[in-house]
Amino acid sequence: MSTWFVLPLTLLLVLPPFLLGGVHTLTYGALGGLACCVAALLGWRIRSRSAQLHQSIYLSPWFFLFAAAWLFTLLQLVPLPPGLLSTFAPETYKVFQNTLGAVGLLDAGSWQALSLAPPETAGKLARDTAFLVAFLVLLQWAHQRARVRLLMSFSIMSALSLCGLVSFQTLVGIERPLLGLAKVQSTNPSLFLGNPFLNPEHFSSFLLFNTLLTLPLFINNIHTRERLGWATAFGILFVFLLLSMSVTSVVLCCLGVLMFLGFLGKRLFAEQEDDPTQIDPAYAPLPFLNISPATAQPLSQDGAIKQYPSSQRAQEVEAEAASEPPKKRRLFKKNYQRSSRDPKPVWKGWKFIWQRPILRVVFAVAVLMLGYVVASGVQSTIYRLSPSSKLAHTASFADSLSMTTTLTSHYPLWGTGRGATPLAWPRFASLKGPYQGKKTVTHVESFWLQPLADWGLLGVVFLLAFLGLLGLTLMRCRGMLERGLWIALTVLFLDNIGSFGLAHLGVGIPFAMFLGSLVRLQYNRDEEVRRYSLNSYLGILGVAFLSLAFCIPYARKYPYTNSAGHWLGVKAAKPQQRKAALQRLLKHYPSDYLVASHLTEFYARSNPWKPKEAIAWSERGLFLNPTAPALHLYRGYVFARLTQSKQAVESLSQAVLYQPKLLKKAAQVAVQFQLEREILHSSKSVPLLAQVLKVSPKCQKQPTVCLTWTAGAHKRFPKEFLLYREQAFLQWKQLRAALQDDDDDNVQAWKNKLQSTLKALQNRLPKAHPNFESLLKGFLAEASADVASAREHYNRVIQSNNCFQWDAFQAQYHLLAKRGKTGALQKLFERVRHSFRQPKRAALVAYREAIMLRLMGKLQESLVRFGSATQLDPQNKYWLGMANVCKQLKQYRCTVRIYNRLVKQKQFEYLKPEIKRLKPFTLVQ
Repeated sequence: MSTWFVLPLTLLLVLPPFLLGGVHTLTYGALGGLACCVAALLGWRIRSRSAQLHQSIYLSPWFFLFAAAWLFTLLQLVPLPPGLLSTFAPETYKVFQNTLGAVGLLDAGSWQALSLAPPETAGKLARDTAFLVAFLVLLQWAHQRARVRLLMSFSIMSALSLCGLVSFQTLVGIERPLLGLAKVQSTNPSLFLGNPFLNPEHFSSFLLFNTLLTLPLFINNIHTRERLGWATAFGILFVFLLLSMSVTSVVLCCLGVLMFLGFLGKRLFAEQEDDPTQIDPAYAPLPFLNISPATAQPLSQDGAIKQYPSSQRAQEVEAEAASEPPKKRRLFKKNYQRSSRDPKPVWKGWKFIWQRPILRVVFAVAVLMLGYVVASGVQSTIYRLSPSSKLAHTASFADSLSMTTTLTSHYPLWGTGRGATPLAWPRFASLKGPYQGKKTVTHVESFWLQPLADWGLLGVVFLLAFLGLLGLTLMRCRGMLERGLWIALTVLFLDNIGSFGLAHLGVGIPFAMFLGSLVRLQYNRDEEVRRYSLNSYLGILGVAFLSLAFCIPYARKYPYTNSAGHWLGVKAAKPQQRKAALQRLLKHYPSDYLVASHLTEFYARSNPWKPKEAIAWSERGLFLNPTAPALHLYRGYVFARLTQSKQAVESLSQAVLYQPKLLKKAAQVAVQFQLEREILHSSKSVPLLAQVLKVSPKCQKQPTVCLTWTAGAHKRFPKEFLLYREQAFLQWKQLRAALQDDDDDNVQAWKNKLQSTLKALQNRLPKAHPNFESLLKGFLAEASADVASAREHYNRVIQSNNCFQWDAFQAQYHLLAKRGKTGALQKLFERVRHSFRQPKRAALVAYREAIMLRLMGKLQESLVRFGSATQLDPQNKYWLGMANVCKQLKQYRCTVRIYNRLVKQKQFEYLKPEIKRLKPFTLVQ
C-alpha cells in the first residue's frame, strides 16, 4: 500500500464534510478535480505495471448504472431545434415559448436545451462526475480488506474530529463553521453551533453512517485496546446522533445495529456449527474469537478441503495470520475453548432469543421503540431547554410525493432537468401546499423521489435498478466486514427517503467510495469477472475532466439564485444594448419567473411609462408562477394607474392573499389611487379591508361615509373580527376628538355608534375576544367620565398580556395625563415597563416616563430613562429631551455634545446660540 496514494485518497474522503458539507458549486469543482487527480494517479500506477494482465480495470453494473444516469443528465444539456423540442417535451416548449419567444429566441434558427435550468443542470453534472470518479477509483484500489478497514478508520476519525470541532465552537459560542473561517446560512435550528453542513439533517446522516461503520471494525479486531477504542467511537457518535434531534436517524441507527446483530447471531449460533463438515465459509470463526482465518479453511460438499486459487486475498490472509503474536493467539484460543465448554450466561440468553423467531421479532420491535422513545425524549428536552428555537417548515413525505407526481405527470419523458425543480415547481404550486409557490425549494425533500422529478419516468428505472443491485450485493456478501459495510450503506440510503443529505458531497462521497470498496471486495473472490482495458479507464477520466472544465465555470457564472444580480446588469446597460443583455439573461434563465417579475416592475415604474409591456410580462410571469405575490402587486399598481379599478382590486387582493407581508404596500397603492370604496365593496381580502380602514385619510376626513362602506363589507363578512376592530378604533378616534372639542352632540352620537359596534360584536362573536370587549368598555366608560371603571377595564387588558395591551396603555396614559394624576401614572409605568418587546414601543414608554420624572423633579432617574429611550430608538426628540435634562443637571458637556449632533439638521438650527452660550461652561467643567 503506497503512502503517496493513500494521502490524496484520504483527503477525498475526509474533506467533503468540512467544506460546508459539499453543497456549493465551488466544492463540486474542487472535489471533482481532486477525484480526477486521484484517478489519474491510480491510472499511472496501473499503467506502470509490467504484466499486461494487471493493466486492466473493473467496470461493474453499478458503474454502468451511474454512467447511464450521468449520460442522461448530459443529454438534458444538449441543445435541440424547436421542432424536436415541441415533439419530445411539449410542456418545456410551452414554457420557452412564453419567455424566450417574447424576445425572439425561439425561432427556427435557435436551439434550446431540454433542461429548464441549464446552469443548475451543469452544476449537478459536475457533482455526479465527482461521485462517479470516486466510485471508479475505489473499484480499482480496494482489493484488500486492510485497505477498506483503513479507509473506514479515516472516515470515523473525521466524524469524531468534526464532532469535537462542533462541540468546541458550541461551547465558545462561534456560530460560523470552521472557527469562523467559513459562512453558512441555515434556517433549521440546531443544538450545535458551527456545523458545516447546510442542514442539521445532513449532519445526522453523516453521523449515522459513521456510527454503523464502527461495528464491523469492532467485530473484526482481536486486540482489546482497539476494540475498546471502536466501542468508544460508537458511543460518542451515537450520543451526537441523539443530540442532532433527528428521530428518523436514531431509529434507523437502532435498525442497523439490529441487522448487524442478526448477521452476527446467525454466524455465532448457526445450527450446523456442531458438524464440521457443514460449516459455511460465510460463518467462519470471528477474529475476536482468535481462530485464525488461515486455519479455518472452507469445506466442499464431499467434506474435502476446498482449495482456492492463489490470489492477493489469500496472501493477505496468510500475512495477517503470520503477523499475530503466537503466544497471545494460543492463550486466547484456550480461553475460547474453555468458553465453548462452559458458555457465559450472556451468550446463553442471546442464543435463547435467537433460536425463537417470535422472540427475535419482539426483541427487534422493543429496541426500535426504545430508540424512538429516547430520540423523542432528547428532542423534546432540547426544545424545552431552548424555547426560542423554532422548527423551520419542512415538507412531509406526502407533500414531496405530491410534488413529484405533479412534476412527473407534466414532464414524463425527459423530466425537468437536474436541479431545475425550484424553477419548474412554482408553476404548479398551490396556496395550500407546503411551498406556496415561493422560490425557496431547492429540491424535492426526498432523495428517493428526486430522480422522478429530474429524469421523469426514467428516474423510476434508475431507482429500481439501484434497489435491485443493492439486493444482489447483499447476496454476494461474505464475512462481517462486507455485511457491516452493506448495512451502513443501506441504512444511509433508507435515511434519505425523507432527507436529501446523500445528494451532497459531504455524505455522498463516502457513500460512493465505500460502495465501490464493497463491490471490489466481492469481485476479488470471483475469478470470472470481466475486465476492461486501461484505455477505457483513461477515456472515462478524460471525459470527466472535460465535463468539469465546462460545467463548473458555467454553473458558477449563472446560478439561479443570482438572477437578481444579473438583472441589475441588464437594467444598468445602455438602451441600445439592453435588448441583447435581456436576451442573454433569458437564455440562461428561461423558466425563472423572477426575470419576468423584474421586467414587470421595470416597465411599471419606467419613464416613459409602458403599461402594455408591464401587463404582458406580468402575464408571462404568472404563467410560470400563478401565486407570485409581487407580480400581482405590480399588476394592481398598473391597473390602478390605468383607472381599471376592478382589475386593480382583484390583483391587490391576490397579492395580500399570497403574501401577507405585502399588506401595507397594497393598502398604500389603494389609498394613493383612491380605491377605498372599491376595496370595501368588492375585495375578498379581509386584512386588506381592515388595513385600508386604518390608513385611509378619507376615512379620517369622512368617517360617516367610510362607515357606510364598512356596513357593506360587514354584510359580506359578518363574522370577521378585523372589520369590527378597525371600525371600533375609527369610532373611538372620532369620539375622543369630540370630547376634546366639548361637542356634546357628536360625543353622544359617536358613543351610540361605538355601543352598537360592541353589541354587534358580542352577538356575532360571543366571548371570542374578551380583551377587546374590555377595551371598548373602557372607551365608553372614559367617554362617560367614569374614570375608575375605565381604569379597571384598561388594567384588565394590560394584565392579560395580549395584542391590545398597547392600545389599553395608550388610552390609560392619556386619561391619567389629562387629569394630572402623577402617582397613578408612576404605577402604570412600573406595571408596563418590561411588557413591550418592540424597540419603538419600549422607547416611547421610557420617553413618557422620563418626562413624568422630569416634571416630578427626579432628574437623575429621568436622565436614565431618556438614555434607555435613545438606545432603543434614537429619535431626535428623545435626544433633545436628554440634552435638556443634562442642562438642568448642569452637565454642560453632555448638553453641548447632543446639541452639536442635532444642529446638523435644519429644524434644530435654533440651538446654535445656545451652544455658543454653553461652551464656556464646558471649559470650566
